[in-house]
Amino acid sequence: MLNLNDAIKVLLNRVSLRKYDEKHISQEELNLIIDCAIRAPTAGNNMLYSIIMIKDKSTKEKLAISCDNQPFIKDADIIMVFLADVKKLYDYFEICNVKEFCDKFGITYVKPNFQMLYLALNDALIAAQNAVIAAESLGIGSCYIGDIAER
Repeated sequence: MLNLNDAIKVLLNRVSLRKYDEKHISQEELNLIIDCAIRAPTAGNNMLYSIIMIKDKSTKEKLAISCDNQPFIKDADIIMVFLADVKKLYDYFEICNVKEFCDKFGITYVKPNFQMLYLALNDALIAAQNAVIAAESLGIGSCYIGDIAER
């Protein structure tokens, strides 16, 4: 029998929760969760995702309604929405004048394309999973909500 380390135990014990404790997530805990999320591997280290933190009660209530009327969503202390964010790459290309740089040095310019969306989706999902496991290791439960992507 293998000796299970703490990381494996966290992974094996994780479940999706649809009822949350009334525990407040401290800023220190939240910072640690974010630090773990942003250490996730990303395609080309581009970090083609953004994280939206939702704490506002009214916004959480609207999300609960828009996500197939799942009332437990509004009860979460914090909602983290992980978004594939290809616009970051477009902005980078524009701000850094990548096309002009390529033209100047005779490099074939390849602008960001639809394939980058797949990389961005993967980046967002891996970062989200890091956040979920970090939270779990701190005793903070979670639940992925697919309805946000569906709507």
